[in-house]
Amino acid sequence: MRKFYFSTDTRGPQLLTEMAEQLKVAVNHLVQMLGVESKDREELSASISRAESESSDLFYALMTHMRSAFVTTLPREDLYRIARSIYECTENVVATADMVRITNSKHLPRQAIEQLEILTRQVDLTVGAMNRLDDFNYLEDYWVQTLRMCKRADRAHRAWIADLSADYKPNTYIRQWDIANYLDAAVSDMRALATHIGVVLVKES
Repeated sequence: MRKFYFSTDTRGPQLLTEMAEQLKVAVNHLVQMLGVESKDREELSASISRAESESSDLFYALMTHMRSAFVTTLPREDLYRIARSIYECTENVVATADMVRITNSKHLPRQAIEQLEILTRQVDLTVGAMNRLDDFNYLEDYWVQTLRMCKRADRAHRAWIADLSADYKPNTYIRQWDIANYLDAAVSDMRALATHIGVVLVKES
């Protein structure tokens, strides 16, 4: 097993892992929102917002850590970009949940479910990756798997938009268009994260 960065810093990876775990909470609650009645969505939406708030606190804690630590697990620029991608993904999950709640969308197409399934798997992998930032082989596998799943999500998104254009009434089109794009933005954040992990791997190989 190849490893890199022999720093004894554990605080940086811990904070990134906790940010990824809050993202996982937000995504799991978003999935639950699609399976409950409108009256039960308020509590789930509030839980997603709390996860975003926790992620924000962790992000700024990481910034403070990077300024004060003599040695960090990864270069500070890399830690920042990774953390920023996780946080922006959380923000887009919050936006998706808000649109589902505000528009009272009860039935989303299969492409939406596919995108959510892919995002859930990507986030699960991200939690593992943040906990193993010193494991070159694991990160390489994470990078490849995440980018492959992004391609599947892109196809699902394009099919969703095409179906909206062809089959739905204007009001439905507008509501689902926003949900589709926020969800696509969350997947794009996972792509940005995986891409930067690939940059780290290239720099340290």
